[in-house]
Amino acid sequence: MSVLSTATLARQPSYDVLCRGDRKGFTQNLVKVRPDYSSIDTLQKRKEAVKALVDHIIVILQEFNDENLHEQYIKEVVIGKTYIQGKSRIAFDQTDGSTWKIGGVSSRWSTKYQSDSNALVVIECFCLSDVPLALREVFDMDQQNFGLMFENLVLMELKSRIKNKKHDLYEQIFKFLKVKNSDDGGGGRFGQTTIGTVLYVTIKLAEMEVEEEEVEEEEKEEEEEEE
Repeated sequence: MSVLSTATLARQPSYDVLCRGDRKGFTQNLVKVRPDYSSIDTLQKRKEAVKALVDHIIVILQEFNDENLHEQYIKEVVIGKTYIQGKSRIAFDQTDGSTWKIGGVSSRWSTKYQSDSNALVVIECFCLSDVPLALREVFDMDQQNFGLMFENLVLMELKSRIKNKKHDLYEQIFKFLKVKNSDDGGGGRFGQTTIGTVLYVTIKLAEMEVEEEEVEEEEKEEEEEEE
């Protein structure tokens, strides 16, 4: 699986290395079957697009969990977005991270997550062509707003699944997992329109030995949130 660009290949661990929890860094693992975002003109189509993204995130969580079974567990996940630009002299391809300038991703990682998380994984890239024409014309929506919309929708759907105690992965992954958004605002570059907005998930691992008091505190927090 590829990293974001050849420029980061030497210093950023691969996705597989990050899964094992041996090193920290950022990478990409883009959704395998990309929804046709430009045609999500109905609620049902929007739900299908959100489902595809959340399904992909859960696969990533499973892979991280499987690689760290009996040693570490996934303690916290953050859903966020940031900007990317295209490289000069290379045709931009939103499905190929090697054509991106990843300053926004690198900045998010180094300033917000590097000290406390194990990995930042980019899962999707939105461009203006993805935004349905009706949303562009009626709501003046661009790729930044579109990314923000999907960040919130994905966050709500992921939280909903995690709270479902009948889910197959509840005991294995979801029971102690906390999910939140990145509070990145628009996720863009101040004063500039960028070619793309990427959606990412960060993963924080913790040692398997969970203190009894910590478990009780987390269960209490969950009960208060449900109230």
